[in-house]
Amino acid sequence: MNDVDDLEPILQRARRRTVWIAAIGAVVGGIGGLALALTDDHGLHGVLTVIGFACGVGGIAGALSLILTVSTYSPDLRVPLAGLDRATRSRINRSIRAGVPVAPPDGELARRGADRARALALLLPYQTAQLALLYVGIGGVQLPQLTSDDPWQFWFSRIFLLAIVLVGAFFALFTRRKVAAARRYLRAVEAQRLSSIPNAGSAPSVR
Repeated sequence: MNDVDDLEPILQRARRRTVWIAAIGAVVGGIGGLALALTDDHGLHGVLTVIGFACGVGGIAGALSLILTVSTYSPDLRVPLAGLDRATRSRINRSIRAGVPVAPPDGELARRGADRARALALLLPYQTAQLALLYVGIGGVQLPQLTSDDPWQFWFSRIFLLAIVLVGAFFALFTRRKVAAARRYLRAVEAQRLSSIPNAGSAPSVR
């Protein structure tokens, strides 16, 4: 498993790179959409074409930027539980969800639980961002179809976009809860560690 101190700056660099790539992609897509709209339609369809192209190119470019980093480090989510039986893996996952450190605090399972929580807290937001960018890119392509005269394209675009929004919102909420639980677990582990240090945080008495 990659050390957390090494993994965090790698993910931060990937985030900064992705922001730039997605922004440039959105500008390029918007310019392409504008060129198409000016030759095709000046009404609402033209506006949706510009927005759709910007979202499509920017979202796909951003998702592709993240995919290499996320796919490289996603196995770190499974490494802390490797070699454990199903019951033990479930015990660690339940402890993380509940925010209660695995006992004993100095045992092998406690170390694995902390590693698992750190990996979740670091990597899950990037997996969610990758999925969100991908959905924005895919959904952007459908925006101009919202004003289509073809009944099939008219209804398909609406159903498709609604499905993407619902699935994306569910996944974002689910991931947010897991990240919050992992961070709460890490705070509990740190509080447990500090409480085990004699006179931790106490100031010397003054006569």
